[in-house]
Amino acid sequence: MKKILILSVAVAAMLFTACGPKEEEIVNSSALQGIKLAPSSVTLEEGESVKLHVKYTPDSAKATAPKVLWYSDKQRVASVNEEGLVTADRVGTAVITATCGKFEAKCTVEVTKLELPQPEPDPEINFSLSTELINAPAKGGTYDITITTDTTWKAACEKSWAHLSQTEGKGNATIQVTVDPADSESTLTQKITFFVGKGKYFVTIQRKGNKFSVSPELIEAPAKGGTFTITVTSDVAWTAACEQSWAKLDKTSGDGDATVKVTVNPDDTYSASSQKIVFTAGGNSYYVTIKRAAKVKMTIDKTEINVPVTGGTYTVNVNAGNEQWEAKEKTPSGIVTITKSGNKATIVVGKNIRAEGRVICSKEKAGSRYSLPIVFSAGDQKATLTLQVEEPYAYYDNVTNATYDAEWKYIIEHGNTQDKVVNFSISVKSNIPWKVITTYDNAYGNSYGTNVYDFVTVSPTSGSGNGTVAVKATIPYAYKTAGVADMDIRGAGEWDGIASYTFGGSAMGRFEVAFYY
Repeated sequence: MKKILILSVAVAAMLFTACGPKEEEIVNSSALQGIKLAPSSVTLEEGESVKLHVKYTPDSAKATAPKVLWYSDKQRVASVNEEGLVTADRVGTAVITATCGKFEAKCTVEVTKLELPQPEPDPEINFSLSTELINAPAKGGTYDITITTDTTWKAACEKSWAHLSQTEGKGNATIQVTVDPADSESTLTQKITFFVGKGKYFVTIQRKGNKFSVSPELIEAPAKGGTFTITVTSDVAWTAACEQSWAKLDKTSGDGDATVKVTVNPDDTYSASSQKIVFTAGGNSYYVTIKRAAKVKMTIDKTEINVPVTGGTYTVNVNAGNEQWEAKEKTPSGIVTITKSGNKATIVVGKNIRAEGRVICSKEKAGSRYSLPIVFSAGDQKATLTLQVEEPYAYYDNVTNATYDAEWKYIIEHGNTQDKVVNFSISVKSNIPWKVITTYDNAYGNSYGTNVYDFVTVSPTSGSGNGTVAVKATIPYAYKTAGVADMDIRGAGEWDGIASYTFGGSAMGRFEVAFYY
């Protein structure tokens, strides 16, 4: 028995699995599966109208369903507008079809002749009415009915949307019938019945439906907002109001057709937003949806660029949404050019020509940079890109084999009368082309007339970037005065003018060869 029970459970599980829906057969539960019309059939008298309503299967499909298209197979019998309002025009039968995507539904409309009820007079009484038919517009109104008689009478309305100023009397009278504004799009009919003796007399009231529409039903505003026009088509009084304060109407009420201007404020939240304008007419509500795009927070894909002393070309991507943008230097430098194309900025940085006051004379300052801010702006938004521009430099780093002072002293002390030759090297550090300039400063004057500039030679005398300069100093025994030879390492090219500067603190690098006895 136990084995049989286990087998039964297993088979049931297998059957359940086999009968269940396959994964690929599962459909979207909110997809439209069909439509119906309510009512599916209707009888109208000439001049009457009725609004047809679409029922969606499932209900949740309404939000994403395609727009419903309406069609009458006999327009002269019964016409239908784009909202599904059917109007009976003449006697006959018409079929109204509603199509939604691949689905459709039908309503049969039977139109009968508008028959005014015939009075049932009391032959012993004289009684007459000034009218048998009142045609009222959708907004309703007040109408006079004159009664001519010499006897008592009573009157009553068939439906609650009409009211009498007097419901009974004796003899002649003029009474008023007030017709309420329509609260639907359908044309409605009712009777006022007058009871006189054993007789009945009738006045028929036919009230038009409140034909109301707004166009467009959707306003898509950009982030900067704007002013948009809504066309109101109405035969009844209406009111309008915005749900939120970022949209304003130039008219909030009317009585009939109108044009309404709606002003949408610019977005300042950086997020998309929506609201409805609610129109109320004849007890019904109609909507215009406003969708406002989000303001884009301006961004740039670079906030800092390290620029070598030789300059360069750089591309910056700009995201400013639909806003116009521009880019410029905060303070003009004379070496930056900016061009704009679409959402890109091309920045060209030229060579960093040294301005006086940005001289780098020491090892500690080599490799430093200075900032050039580029300001991007779009409307009230700003973003800054900083160009970190490398400063130019050229200086000597160290001197090797420079022991000539001690050696010269040794030669003098031992009475050596020969000239002394000293060889050493200078290490040059630079990020630009450079030159070596040699000069001589005789503290006591050159009394011997010797060309003292010839006693120091260097090789090479120029270069670019880092390098080594070989120096040969010939110290003549014949010199009886002290002297100093200067060698300045200076930038070449755009810096040639520095050769005319006074030697000293302004020199990019200075090395002194001293000799004495």
